[in-house]
Amino acid sequence: MSSQKQPSSEEALEEVSRRLYSERPEDFVAARGRLVRELRGQGERELAGRVAALRRPTLSLWLANRLSEVAAPELEELLAVGGELQGAQAKAARGDAGARRRFRELIARHSQLIEALVRAAQSYAAENGHGGGDEVGRRLAATLRAASTEPGESGRRLAQGSLPAEVEPGGFELISAGTREGGAEAGERGEGRKEAATGEESSRAGQEASGVEGVARAAEARKLAAERERAAVAARSRADELARRARSLLREAARAQEEADAAEGEAAAAQNEAAQARQAADEAAARAKRR
Repeated sequence: MSSQKQPSSEEALEEVSRRLYSERPEDFVAARGRLVRELRGQGERELAGRVAALRRPTLSLWLANRLSEVAAPELEELLAVGGELQGAQAKAARGDAGARRRFRELIARHSQLIEALVRAAQSYAAENGHGGGDEVGRRLAATLRAASTEPGESGRRLAQGSLPAEVEPGGFELISAGTREGGAEAGERGEGRKEAATGEESSRAGQEASGVEGVARAAEARKLAAERERAAVAARSRADELARRARSLLREAARAQEEADAAEGEAAAAQNEAAQARQAADEAAARAKRR
């Protein structure tokens, strides 16, 4: 009699993570609480503890995990192109002109797919009452670029919609570095002018790929710097306004204290005059009785 294979703890966590990350960010905490209580009721205390540790996703991470349903064909192609880039880089490094052309085509297609996926995600965000501004788009693009080009679990988790955190970009840096190293090695192994020319061509291919990515990264860096500068200016303006309000409130408090002190003095004087008047009235009444 065969028994059904039970999922491992990691598989179970990925499954419940996929369920949670499909929730809107504002509903995540409540959904996580319900799921934790459900798992504890089923005796899954270890899994419940791991689910409780899952953090509410940022808007860009939520959108990344929704792409497996929102734009599945484009996401699938992006992951395929990202995987092919690794092999194409190695072939281009060996000086194959066709491989170099293919490498450049893949880089261009990879960028086009990222742009298309970001647009799809931003449209989905708008449909669900969220603003998908430039910063969200930039962070989503960075996660898509890294998860699709770096080896490891990120690409698989992205495809399943269970990516637990944003991924820092780095894959293209590795690709460019590998191309430059491959070009150098080809030059060292080469014999005569033909091999040297092959090494130079390979090096140029690597530099072209690196240059394309470098320009894109520089543009992103400038955009991010401008956004942060605007945020800093807004924060400084807000701080100045709060400081002005605080000073104004302090002045009003000082005036109110002065008025309170003056009123207290007037009240004391009035009370003293009232006491004197009562005393005079008592004395007058006593004199009238003696007569």
